[in-house]
Amino acid sequence: MSTTTITTMKSNEHKKRAANLLAEHEGGMPIWVRAPAKGLEPYTGLSRGRMYALHRDGLVRTASLKPKGAVRGVRLFNLRSLLDFIASCEDSGASSANTNG
Repeated sequence: MSTTTITTMKSNEHKKRAANLLAEHEGGMPIWVRAPAKGLEPYTGLSRGRMYALHRDGLVRTASLKPKGAVRGVRLFNLRSLLDFIASCEDSGASSANTNG
């Protein structure tokens, strides 16, 4: 078997793993999402750059699906951790404005 064939087989295994993770759902929402190539991620409204910044800062859970020695891979983001981060940023002033009314 050639090196190219082995690399392709490993790459296909990672693609299948990514597809399986992306197919998992919890309460009608996916457990893992990919960063959008352009635009905003539909469940969170976050851009690709913001999602990677949150990952870099260790604020959200991610999974990297990259075969050993490969240059490229797939990074999946845990949707619950993204939503929890957004909830933690909620402005507490919004609730106090309603009680003063």
